[in-house]
Amino acid sequence: MQKKLMENKSKVSKFLIATAATYAFNKWLTKNNQKADKKKRKN
Repeated sequence: MQKKLMENKSKVSKFLIATAATYAFNKWLTKNNQKADKKKRKN
C-alpha cells in the first residue's frame, strides 16, 4: 500500500513539473512573439 502511494506521488510530481515547464515555456514564447511583433510594427 505504502509503495503504491509513493509511486503515485512521484507520477504526480513528474506531471506537475512537466506542466510547470510547459507553462513557463509557453509564457516565454508569448513574450518573445510580442517582442517580434513590436519590431515588425516599427519597421
